[in-house]
Amino acid sequence: MDNQEEDLAKKEELLREREEALQKREEQLKEKENQMQSSNAKERFYDNFRNVPVKYIDYLIAACGVAIVVCVILGMMKGRGIF
Repeated sequence: MDNQEEDLAKKEELLREREEALQKREEQLKEKENQMQSSNAKERFYDNFRNVPVKYIDYLIAACGVAIVVCVILGMMKGRGIF
């Protein structure tokens, strides 16, 4: 009988530990969800590229902007017969 009671006590303790771990995990998920809701569009975009430095992403965006301007200027020049 004592052995069974000890086994039950161990199982209860294990279940309590698991419940505590699950509760901590739920709290972390709620925190993360609140952070996601409070962040702006730029932050959410950058979260998709966590392993790439922000500096390089900014350079890429700037290069794309310059490429669009160059394409517009070339199109205008071609439309006027320069190219």
